[in-house]
Amino acid sequence: ERLEKALAKAHKQISDGQKKTFFTWNTNMGKSTIYFEEILYISTSGIDKRDKVVHLKNNDELILKNITIEKLLSLIPQKQFKQVNKADIVSRKAIQAYTADEIVLKIPGKTKSVLSLGDSFRKNFTAWVS
Repeated sequence: ERLEKALAKAHKQISDGQKKTFFTWNTNMGKSTIYFEEILYISTSGIDKRDKVVHLKNNDELILKNITIEKLLSLIPQKQFKQVNKADIVSRKAIQAYTADEIVLKIPGKTKSVLSLGDSFRKNFTAWVS
């Protein structure tokens, strides 16, 4: 019920023309506010599939507790983020290059990060980056 109330409030703010720049969720550090511009990519946790790992610009990681990819996609702006396979969502600004099978990410302080591009996500992804 509280979640529905929060979603209704968020929907109202968006429909009123206010641009939302963050979302709030329970993380490994307690309830956290996550700003969209800080997110590079989001992946499913290897430890618990219900949890998602948010990789931030400053090389920090936050673990979102008990959230589905579908729910996460409903919270973040579709123009900035796209699901690229069953487990990963990428930010447009984090993409350095891509091929038919993989996406190379530009992450400060890391040599090379690569995400696989799923067959069923390829068409939507290429239309989104073009």
